[in-house]
Parts: sequence; C-alpha cells; structure tokens
Amino acid sequence: MHPTDTQSSTIELAQADKHFLFRCEQSWFSVPATSVREVTVAPDFVTVPGCHHAVEGLCRQQSEFIPVISLAALLDLDSSHERQENNQLLTLLAGSVWAIRIAEAVGLEHLETIPSQELRTSDCGPSCVIGTSAFDEHVIRVLNPERLYQQAQRALEGQWNGRGLRSNPSLSLPGEER
Repeated sequence: MHPTDTQSSTIELAQADKHFLFRCEQSWFSVPATSVREVTVAPDFVTVPGCHHAVEGLCRQQSEFIPVISLAALLDLDSSHERQENNQLLTLLAGSVWAIRIAEAVGLEHLETIPSQELRTSDCGPSCVIGTSAFDEHVIRVLNPERLYQQAQRALEGQWNGRGLRSNPSLSLPGEER
C-alpha cells in the first residue's frame, strides 16, 4: 500500500463520520450518511435474465427503474447461516442511483472507523470495505458506496464480456450465417 492510499483513506473516513447502519443477512454494515437517498419497504422487482447473480433485479421507485444489488453475493459473504428475509430497500446515490435489499435499518450513528489494510486491497483494486467499527455488540464493516457500485459494474461487465453474442450459437449478427 502506498502512503497516499493510507492518507486518502483517513481523509475519506474523517469526512464521513455520520453513518447509516444496516444489517444484510447476518452481517452488519454502514455507509456514509451522505450517500443514502432513502430507506423503504422493498417493492416488487423483476429479475434480469442472464444477469450476474449480484444483481437481484430492477424495481420501480419514484418513477425510476433502479437496479437492486445483492450485497451478500457481491461481497461473497458466508451464507451458511439461516437466510434472513431482506425486506427493506436502501437506495443509494453513489455513482448512480441504485439499491441494496437489507434486513434491518438501524439509522444514523456517529462511528469511529478504524481503516483496515487487509480489507482495503483485493485483486480487482481497492476494496469497497474501507474499515471497521463497533456498534452495540456488533462489528460493523464500513463500506465505500462508490467502490461498491464500481465492483458491481465490473462483475456485470465481466459476465457480459465473457458471454458475447457469438458465444450463443442461436444468435447471429446481421449479415452473418447461422
């Protein structure tokens, strides 16, 4: 890790000390309060055929179609615990408007975050988990919503680029023979 990475992480955490806390499955997370657009009961949504498993589908909210991301799938969280019903929707404005289905919303809290080098590096670049904190008796993973959005984009692009039209023999481009 470069010294500038540590400095930017410390600045990033200091600027966002008010966090929105939530639970997804059995894990606890937070995002900077400034990235939260709203929390609502999860509306019905439609799945997108052939999409990466990190995308649960699309929902309609305030006359917009919003992608709903599975945080558990995107972060490869341990799903060995009994699955909890994620029945709330946390809509974020970070990179674009998108949402995460969550199980429980705690609300806004002041958190003292400890940057973590182990959590910040990955094969795909900077991790979306930028540190940890504590609330009540829970360990909170502090997320960077912009990096989380970028990770979802990379997952989608990787799947779509790997599947191209030519990999499906029933499809052909205009002018091509079947």
